Amino acid sequence: MRTCLVWLLAAAVLLSLTGCERAPQTPETTEETMGIVQDNAPAEADIRRALGLLLERSYIGEDLLQGGWTPAPSLVAAGISDWDGSRFWENAGNGGYFSVSKLDFEINYAQAYGILSRYFAPDKTGLFSDFPELVCLCPEEAGELGDYLCSALGVVGIPVQLNLVPAQDYDAALEAGDYHMALCTRTALYDDPLAFLTQWTSRSPENLARLGQGAHASAAIFDLDLTESGYDVSVVRGTWAQTYDVLLNTILSCGDPEIRYALMHRAEDLLMASGAVTPLCFRAQGYLINEDVEGVFRTPGGVFSFRGAGVNGGGRSLSVCLQAPVDTLDPAQSAGGDGDTLVSHLFSGLARWEQDREGRLAVVPDCARSLPEGVVNGDGTVTYTYILKPEAKWSDGQPLKAQDFVFAWNRAADIARAEGRGELWEMVKGYDEGTALAVRAVGTDTLEVTLTAQVPYWNQLLAMPAYFPVREDVVSAPGWTANPAAWVSNGSYVLTGWEHNALIRLSKNDTFHDSDTVTMQELRIYLSDSPESMLANFRNGFYQVVSTVPQEQTDQLKAESPEVFFQAGGMETGFLVWNMDRMLLPQT
Repeated sequence: MRTCLVWLLAAAVLLSLTGCERAPQTPETTEETMGIVQDNAPAEADIRRALGLLLERSYIGEDLLQGGWTPAPSLVAAGISDWDGSRFWENAGNGGYFSVSKLDFEINYAQAYGILSRYFAPDKTGLFSDFPELVCLCPEEAGELGDYLCSALGVVGIPVQLNLVPAQDYDAALEAGDYHMALCTRTALYDDPLAFLTQWTSRSPENLARLGQGAHASAAIFDLDLTESGYDVSVVRGTWAQTYDVLLNTILSCGDPEIRYALMHRAEDLLMASGAVTPLCFRAQGYLINEDVEGVFRTPGGVFSFRGAGVNGGGRSLSVCLQAPVDTLDPAQSAGGDGDTLVSHLFSGLARWEQDREGRLAVVPDCARSLPEGVVNGDGTVTYTYILKPEAKWSDGQPLKAQDFVFAWNRAADIARAEGRGELWEMVKGYDEGTALAVRAVGTDTLEVTLTAQVPYWNQLLAMPAYFPVREDVVSAPGWTANPAAWVSNGSYVLTGWEHNALIRLSKNDTFHDSDTVTMQELRIYLSDSPESMLANFRNGFYQVVSTVPQEQTDQLKAESPEVFFQAGGMETGFLVWNMDRMLLPQT
């Protein structure tokens, strides 16, 4: 299953529909169809934009999904940063590609109707009865959202067949391409716009729109001029491969952050101009922190840091409630979210996230003395060399060694291969070949790793649990992660108690290499799958931090409790993807 595709789950809101027929197969690509696509592509992009304008994003993000999402004017998620620390989406498309204001919806609707009138003739009632029936692929869990899409397009007479598919079958249905439009989300693993841009290259297996593929491969309709950015690239009416692919390759090799981010804005411009993607909503996570608590922050990936937390007026412990369940504390198998919060306090990698006094986040060295630039080799690979801090130790007093990373990374990569989660390791040489990773220990304190190419977000990966060390003699014991008596880790805290799906106790690790920055002696991590209970216990003072709130109370909390309620833009976007092989104009 594609782990980057996460279904729009809002169980309390979304209703399932059944009985939808399977759509017909994608037409065979021929020289004739390629010519038709070439001629009609600009009009098809125009029509898809019009259909996107008919969707009221403020209703989707604020009402239908009840506070867990916000309206999305662009594709790159709200939590992704720009080069200067601002939000990337705020600088996209001169204010966004779609206006999400409720006040502008009538303007959007009128604009959409005008565009559609260029290509289809409204009947006496004003409906576009000659518009072909569209097939909308939708996961069953998002049935009500799919129903809204049908209704929104049906207002102007566009017929939509809603094809609801069980979650376990959804990836296969996406790959089959039996749809005009499909409801998807994408979640970034790192704070970089590339997480939302690389999937659309012509050779990407995740290019669900078939941009630059099939009949669309020869559509020479795109322009690209990078001369003002210092590159000898100028293409007029080129194919997707000649423009978007070239632009992405240029971004990957660009060493100037400001230029690189400007080029990524250009890439999103090009993608949105193609009409292949229609953004709908951004994930926005609400959470609560007591007024007396300071020094707590969330990383772009939604991981809480309590390392430097403090409580005004004293106190040496912190009570936190995270979303249950937490199935494992094994860094190699941590699946994100609140589980990563726990793992990030028990283990320390080469790097970690840190927040400065102005609230800006950055990746800084942790077990490594520094985070050096990579050395580009003659074959284009890049080698990094890290020297471990001499004071870095395991909780039982043994020294942390470079070989611990070699063992842990190869173990994590093997687990990722078995589970189909290669996005975290595919950039390390050896992973795609199915061999041992190109990582080796040089003595006891020096680690060397070789990547297949430049990876701008490499330091962020080093701060993720998958890249944390584990010791071979410790993890060979069955059930090691659930046994506090046998627990050995190298993070700011150690495991001292675990009542499954109820309470995890963490105590300060006295052997931690940076122990003077750890202020709390104990973290009591309560686990709950009831946001309502989490909120009630926060209000009565039992919890000082809770990681989520009831979605339907988001607006109320935002208005009534701004001193304790926070809402962070996440790294997830819900969007419609259009199958470029399925044309919307009537074929004569």
